[in-house]
Amino acid sequence: MTRTMSDAPQNRRSLSPWRRSLDEATATGEIYSQGVPITPVARCNDRGQVYGGPVVAVVDATTYSAGDLFAAGFADNNIGTIVSVGKATGAGGANVWRSDTLRAVLSGTGQDLDQLPGGAGFTMSVRRATRVRASEGAPIEDVGVAGHRHYAMTRNDLLEGNADLLALCGLLIDAQPSTTMTVAADGPTLSVITTDINRVDVYTDGRPFTSFETDGTAAVELPDVPEDVRIEGFRGDLLVQTRRLNDRDGTLG
Repeated sequence: MTRTMSDAPQNRRSLSPWRRSLDEATATGEIYSQGVPITPVARCNDRGQVYGGPVVAVVDATTYSAGDLFAAGFADNNIGTIVSVGKATGAGGANVWRSDTLRAVLSGTGQDLDQLPGGAGFTMSVRRATRVRASEGAPIEDVGVAGHRHYAMTRNDLLEGNADLLALCGLLIDAQPSTTMTVAADGPTLSVITTDINRVDVYTDGRPFTSFETDGTAAVELPDVPEDVRIEGFRGDLLVQTRRLNDRDGTLG
């Protein structure tokens, strides 16, 4: 049924990216189609990292939909500690279709959905998001994202503006390792100044250029001035800092 939906002419723009994996699933028995980004990855990463200090995210059962996806990305990419008031986020990790939308999507597929009597309708979850890295393939819908630390609200939190919760978050931030990376360009020369980072990788126009160990200060000579430079700083094997320089915003040149 899902494969038929992706083949329908009215759905090719919105569902065609999943057609190949849906075809393969009928042969392999896979329950779900392949995960496909709805937004181009390059568009999501065109700014680079804006803040590189230690962070804590606080979630609860009202953290829902886009909040669920944010919490999943925060956890899966090791951004920082998640404090969960309760056991997990609200578990809304999918697109919501109303029955009239589903009726339009199924139109002409041979599995048309009739109008329900009395103006009745329903909603359903489609294109469910899945997690990445250590949680590869795990769903968010109906499950949510569990925090690293579970927290029960106190009387002081309720009466004094989350005072105990904020104090805990402050302690967690203070316990996290703090790293910094400052990058500046002077023509084809990059100046990279770091704290508590031991390896730097440099990419020019999307391709690997160099990788080097660092004790805090380094200069990188590029063969010419590229359109885009991405600099990644690692603490051990963990990516902790990243910067983007490009000629569009004047950070290169």
